[in-house]
Amino acid sequence: GAVAVGITVNEIDEVISHSLRPLYFIICVSIFVGVIGAVIVARTVKNIMYGLEPYEIATLLEERSAMLESTKEGILAVDEHGKIKLANAEAKRLFVKMGINTNPVDQDVNDILPKSRLKKVIETKKPLQDRDVRINGLELVFNEVPIQLKGQTVGAIATFRDKTEVKHLAEQLSGVKMYANALRAQSHEFMNKLHVILGLVQLKEYNDLGDYIKDIAIQQKSETSEIINDVKSSVLAGFLLGKQSFIREQGANLDIECKGVIPNAADPSVIHELITIIGNLINNALDAVANMPKKQITMSMRFHNSILDIEITDTGAGMSEEDQAKVFEQGYSTKGKNRGFGLYFTQQSIENLKGQMILTSEENEGTTF
Repeated sequence: GAVAVGITVNEIDEVISHSLRPLYFIICVSIFVGVIGAVIVARTVKNIMYGLEPYEIATLLEERSAMLESTKEGILAVDEHGKIKLANAEAKRLFVKMGINTNPVDQDVNDILPKSRLKKVIETKKPLQDRDVRINGLELVFNEVPIQLKGQTVGAIATFRDKTEVKHLAEQLSGVKMYANALRAQSHEFMNKLHVILGLVQLKEYNDLGDYIKDIAIQQKSETSEIINDVKSSVLAGFLLGKQSFIREQGANLDIECKGVIPNAADPSVIHELITIIGNLINNALDAVANMPKKQITMSMRFHNSILDIEITDTGAGMSEEDQAKVFEQGYSTKGKNRGFGLYFTQQSIENLKGQMILTSEENEGTTF
């Protein structure tokens, strides 16, 4: 015999459909969770990358690298262990001037720069600024600051520059300021005299006008003739005349005495150094007499045996022995913050000219350089 069993196609389709429903549900849930997860991950990654796209990060990195390589200061970055991780082109150039020809990257900073304080900065978390460092005959100005990320110190950065270059830049700025002040004072004084002359002309006081012009001529001749005749450098002579006008405008008096002829220098940089020296010393003297009843500054110059002697005396309050011991230190000043560089640079200029500076001062008696 034979037995035949049959299942309808509809019944098979219904069983399959019933079996696939949980699978469809799982697939939908998985897709939903995957989309949500992808969005969360994308936002997290973007937050980590500060909202930048990958191509933007690449562009930013290239720009930062270009800036680091083009800056005129040497830049050195170390990790928390003191290993050098970055040295820009200027840093490598200065290393060569120091006699360091090896690649500094991945080396211990103390092996490359024994006088560096980057490890100390990492330990103390305190910056060190404007340190004078001398390495293999090269004088540098160092600034060292810690790198902090979310409250944790992860390394340190040092920026440094050849001190000679910094000094020349500061001297140029100081010299330009001195020239500008001197020219402004002369212009102001000249305008005052023109106003008097104009007033006398309008009043038709011609006799008084003639007397006034004669007095001006005599006074101007007595003030300028000695300087013009004895100081052979027209730049230095013009500066001294302008300085006299500036001091007079400030309510003080500057007498200049030349004990003989002061020859011109063959090297123009010598005149520039002299202007820096004289300008800073006179400015210091002006500050010293500012609050004194007698505001007198006296300057004398003498050239003999190829040596130029300059003496500047003021009638100020003088300096204590403690101030005299510190007055040539960089940044030291009794006049407040952001001062204390004039005498420091003056001392540097004198050393460049192979000279020396002597300070004598007594409290309530005045000061002489």
